[in-house]
Amino acid sequence: MAKLPHQDRQLLIDWTAKSSAPPTRQGEAPVPLKQVTLPGLPEAERRQPARKSPAVMPVPKPLPSAIGKGNFGEDERGPVRPTAAEVRAITEHHAEKLIDLLGRLQDTDRKLARGGEGDRTSLIHQKDRLLSGYQSGIALYAEDFGEHAANRLDAYVRHQVGKE
Repeated sequence: MAKLPHQDRQLLIDWTAKSSAPPTRQGEAPVPLKQVTLPGLPEAERRQPARKSPAVMPVPKPLPSAIGKGNFGEDERGPVRPTAAEVRAITEHHAEKLIDLLGRLQDTDRKLARGGEGDRTSLIHQKDRLLSGYQSGIALYAEDFGEHAANRLDAYVRHQVGKE
């Protein structure tokens, strides 16, 4: 049988052999492998901690479903699509309310932690109302602008309250 040109390059592997030598072409001596190393890299003097992304007030595009429902109002042509400036004003207004709620919630938590200040039951009820109001505010924002925008607003509000 005649040899085809590709058969000269064909590796022959003997699975029954107990040798650790790499497979070679027929009639060729194995070439010893050399260990290659990377050039030395200079050591980093000091790793800086990862930067946290800044909490920036979101100005997202409204969800089409929110526009379609008329959540931003309606005029003679149908549902209103708010401009970026209007979305910013809506977000600022929403953020102010949420900052106030979160600040009052943290004050209530401090009073509960100290104990002895006022009726504990009324403080717990107040905390529940404030927490519910905060979560509802975030959920309402998510209905109009999406979950991602609501998470960014939540981060912004928490950052603002943390600065105070």
